[in-house]
Amino acid sequence: MRSKVKAYLTKLMIVAASTIALLAIPAYATEQKPILKLEVAVQSAISYSNQAAVNSNQYEALKEQMKVSQGADYYQYQSIYLKKAKNEQQKQLIEDRITSDITSKYNAMIVLENEIEAMHKSIGISVKELRQAELKSQKGLMNPVLYESKQNEIETLKTSIKAKEEELQNTKLYFKVLTGKDMADYSLEETISYEPFKIEGLVEGYINSKIGTYLQYDKEMAKFEQDNIIKDDDPTPFYANYLNTKTAADTAVLELEDTQTTLKQTLINHYTSLLSLEDQISGLKSQLEVLDKTLRSAELKYQAGMISVLEYDKQEAKKQEIELQILKLKNSYSSLKDMIQKPWIAG
Repeated sequence: MRSKVKAYLTKLMIVAASTIALLAIPAYATEQKPILKLEVAVQSAISYSNQAAVNSNQYEALKEQMKVSQGADYYQYQSIYLKKAKNEQQKQLIEDRITSDITSKYNAMIVLENEIEAMHKSIGISVKELRQAELKSQKGLMNPVLYESKQNEIETLKTSIKAKEEELQNTKLYFKVLTGKDMADYSLEETISYEPFKIEGLVEGYINSKIGTYLQYDKEMAKFEQDNIIKDDDPTPFYANYLNTKTAADTAVLELEDTQTTLKQTLINHYTSLLSLEDQISGLKSQLEVLDKTLRSAELKYQAGMISVLEYDKQEAKKQEIELQILKLKNSYSSLKDMIQKPWIAG
C-alpha cells in the first residue's frame, strides 16, 4: 500500500513541478505571440459576416429601386424609401450584434485562461498538502479517509482542468470561424474592460429612447401599411379582402406595442442587475485590497522563515480566486451594459 502511495505521489509531484514551472516562467518569455486586440477581431468578424454582406447587397438593390421610382405613386415610393431607411439602420444594428458576439467570446477566452491557471495553482498546492499528509500518515497522525479525500480532490481538479481546456479550445475554433483569426497565433489582452455605467435622469426615459431607436422603422412601416390599406387608383376591394388587409396591418402595430412593453421591462430588470453587479465588484475590490496587504505580510514572514512556502501559496491562491471572481463579474457587467445601451443586439 505504501509503495502505491509513493508511486502516486511521485507522479503527482512531476505534474505539480511541471505546472509550477509553467507558472514561474516570466511573462516576457511566454508573451512571444502578438496580442490580438478586441477591436481588430471585431472588424475581421464584420468583414467575414454573411449577414453584413447580404445587407450591403440589399442596400445597392434598394438604392437602384429608389432611382427608378422617382415618378412612381406615393405608396410605391414611400414603401421603397422606408425599406431603404430600415436597411441603412440594419447595417449598424448588424455590426453592433457582431461586436457584442465577438466581445462575449473574446472575454470568455480570457476568463477560461484565468480559470485554468488558477486550477493549476490549486493542484500544486494540493500536491504539497498531500505530501505533508503522507508524512503524517506514516507516523499515524492522519486519518486514511482524509488522505484519500485529498487524493480525490486532486483527481477532480485534473478532470475540471481537462474540461476547461476543451471548452477553451472549442471557443477558439469557433472564434476562428467567425473572425478568420487563429488563436494559436495570438495571445489575448490580459483583462476585461470595466467602465461603470449610470443612466442620467429617468431610467424609463432612457430606455424608451433606446427602444424607440431600435423599433423606429418597424413602427413607421407598420403605421404606413395601416394608413394605406386602400391605395390611390386601386379598385375598391371586396370587403372581406379589406378586412383581411386591415387586420394584418392592425396586428403588426399591436405586436410592435407588445414587443416594446416586454423589451422595456427586460431592460429595466437588466439595469437593476447591472447596479447589483457594480456593488459586487466594488465589494470584491475592497476584499482584494485587504488580501494584497495580507499577502505582502505573508511574503515578509516567508522570507523570515516564519511560515512555509505552502502557507504563502495558499494566501496567494486566495487573492487569485478573488481576482477571478472580479473578472467573471466584469464579463457579466459588460454583457448587461451592452444589452441596455444597444437592446437590438439580442434581436
